[in-house]
Amino acid sequence: VVFQVYTKPFSLLPLSAVEKPGNLLMQGLLDRLVPMLGEQLLRDYHSWVQQQAQSSSS
Repeated sequence: VVFQVYTKPFSLLPLSAVEKPGNLLMQGLLDRLVPMLGEQLLRDYHSWVQQQAQSSSS
């Protein structure tokens, strides 16, 4: 992801002063969200499988 920062005071800072905390924030979000997404996909898949089994047995 690429962000261009034109607003003050961020535009007055060196790029690395904005880039490094931004990268850490994005990595932290990904570290939390990716496992949550995987868990949700598994729950949805199990629910779908159960619905398919109920539909075929009816």
